[in-house]
Amino acid sequence: AVIFSKSNWNFNGQQNKPILISGYEDDFGGGLFIQSREKNFVNHVKIQFLDGPQINSKNNNFNNLNSLRIYGALNFYKTYVEIVNLDCSNIYSEDALNLINSKFFIKNSIFSNINSDAIDFDFSNGKIDNIKFNNIFNDALDFSGSNVKIKNITANNVVDKVISAGENSNLEIDNLNLKNSFIGIANKDGSILKVKNSFFQNVRMPLAGYLKKNFYRKGFMHVTNSKFNNFDNKFILSKESSIYIDGEKLTTNKKNKQILDIIYKW
Repeated sequence: AVIFSKSNWNFNGQQNKPILISGYEDDFGGGLFIQSREKNFVNHVKIQFLDGPQINSKNNNFNNLNSLRIYGALNFYKTYVEIVNLDCSNIYSEDALNLINSKFFIKNSIFSNINSDAIDFDFSNGKIDNIKFNNIFNDALDFSGSNVKIKNITANNVVDKVISAGENSNLEIDNLNLKNSFIGIANKDGSILKVKNSFFQNVRMPLAGYLKKNFYRKGFMHVTNSKFNNFDNKFILSKESSIYIDGEKLTTNKKNKQILDIIYKW
């Protein structure tokens, strides 16, 4: 089941007694879709064992969900939400948390054992502070057309990209601590990123710059005061993108198609 609501929600749990939104380990639930004019609050909430709307089911009564891009277990659409102390685990939907055309503030939250993307931002604006990711089987943070300030991110064992920026996103990133992952930051499709004070440990390819959709302009990523330890390739970069580290422009080392094959056909 999926709950659809056009009212604003106030989830006000406690540290020792969080609000639980859950299916069962052997019988997953759907999730929530919230579209409200007024602000939503999420504090001390735990979501688990959810797999989102069954958009591909032939018997699905909500057969318009695919066109609405409702893929998450917890969805906020055309609204404003403040999220603090959210604990997401064992989520099997396309996204654990999906924000669409919304304003947001997310702080002090944990995402673990997420089968696909942890958080997906579609044309949304806001701030993120102190988020931990562990065992994410696709992207940890996926941005499309969004303007976001990001601070204090810890990630371990992200199978795809820790941060994926696309479709003219504009990100300011401060203090990443990334370990044991495939790609640290992927910048594509006209996005502009500023990254500082970050550490990449056992990340196979810490930085990537390329073009995925050829109707977008060149993207730029500026990285300062950051360290890289134990990687396969410090960066992969096509001529369709630019990366600067401490003011020095990096030299293109891959064709765009080669990068697409590395990232999307592994």
